[in-house]
Amino acid sequence: QAQREDALELTEKLDQDWKEIQTLLSHKTPKSENRDKKEKPKPDAYDMMVRELGFEMKAQPSNRMKTEAELAKEEQEHLRKLEAERLRRMLGKDEDENVKKPKHMSADDLNDGFVLDKDDRRLLSYKDGKMNVEEDVQEEQSKEASDPESNEEEGDSSGGEDTEESDSPDSHSDLESNVESEEENEKPAKEQRQTPGKGLISGKERAGKATRDELPYTFAAPESYEELRSLLLGRSMEEQLLVVERIQKCNHPSLAEGNKAKLEKLFGFLLEYVGDLATDDPPDLTVIDKLVVHLYHLCQMFPESASDAIKFVLRDAMHEMEEMIETKGRAALPGLDVLIYLKITGLLFPTSDFWHPVVTPALVCLSQLLTKCPILSLQDVVKGLFVCCLFLEYVALSQRFIPELINFLLGILYIATPNKASQGSTLVHPFRALGKNSELLVVSAREDVATWQQSSLSLRWSRIPDLR
Repeated sequence: QAQREDALELTEKLDQDWKEIQTLLSHKTPKSENRDKKEKPKPDAYDMMVRELGFEMKAQPSNRMKTEAELAKEEQEHLRKLEAERLRRMLGKDEDENVKKPKHMSADDLNDGFVLDKDDRRLLSYKDGKMNVEEDVQEEQSKEASDPESNEEEGDSSGGEDTEESDSPDSHSDLESNVESEEENEKPAKEQRQTPGKGLISGKERAGKATRDELPYTFAAPESYEELRSLLLGRSMEEQLLVVERIQKCNHPSLAEGNKAKLEKLFGFLLEYVGDLATDDPPDLTVIDKLVVHLYHLCQMFPESASDAIKFVLRDAMHEMEEMIETKGRAALPGLDVLIYLKITGLLFPTSDFWHPVVTPALVCLSQLLTKCPILSLQDVVKGLFVCCLFLEYVALSQRFIPELINFLLGILYIATPNKASQGSTLVHPFRALGKNSELLVVSAREDVATWQQSSLSLRWSRIPDLR
């Protein structure tokens, strides 16, 4: 036991001495700890991001996206509802005819004949500094309130007996006289309103007239071009565009089986309507510019039918030009409608394709216009330069070389200079070296030269007969 106690004392002394000298020794990490650190490296940025995403709130499922057919159905129902409301307003019908409207009450009759179901009020009085509740008076007043006829009789009798009270300043005889005067004033107004020929237009009639002039919300797809023309003519530009938009929404292909064929016809009708607007004097180019958006949407929905419609228009123009060449030996540049059709073709279809069923015939048509149509007037110059601009738009991406375009621009420069000096180049048809049109663009007067300004030519100039 003594040896054991000595060993414990010695051990405690050694531990105490070790603690004292431990701070003087350099601390070294055990090999086992180094091994653990190597086995568990610090997480990189990717691991930390993955752990952070794990603690983030997961996205809640939302309502599924509606299909194109469902959206078209909702739009059709919305337009039908608006159209029903418009027709109701046009006929002057109220939405709730069966609901009785509250009777108008003047300021003098606000509480006349008002009956309380239960009157819990109490009349209070004070006597000798104490509050008394007059229950008898309460019962009497509630009885009078439940029987208005007795109140009126009492009022008449009291008014007849006590004349001094009616003449007092607290009397309400002046209010009664005002009511009587209002009734007298209302009678002639009613009689004037009911007098035929002199009566004023009622609010319903005014609302009905305004609703008749309002644009309908639903339209059936036109079955002919004349039907579409009747819907659009006489309306403003905004109304015309709105009519075309509502026709497409009310006749979406997903709503009925035959709507696809109806909208395919609509593209051809709109194309014909654009041609009519271009031939008007002056041409309505603003409406045409806005209608191109609807033509583009229809072309995206029905590319085949749109291609057939454009090819038919261009084929018709080419046949007309060939017939003129056969009969007269030359062909005039086409009207503004054909030029706009060529412009629309470059907007609806890709012009950079090596071969396209619509763009390629359009390029051939443009080249024919620059080679077979002679320049006889200033209007022809404007049309020819517009064709050159169309050519530039067509080949902007493909970077094709157009020899017909270069030849036409050289001819324009030739007729803009005097023919006395040698030009050093050979003209190609449709230009001629000599003739009355060989100096068509030559400016001889110095006054005209001084007023010349570089500016863009408007396409409307191609339809001005006295263009100088």
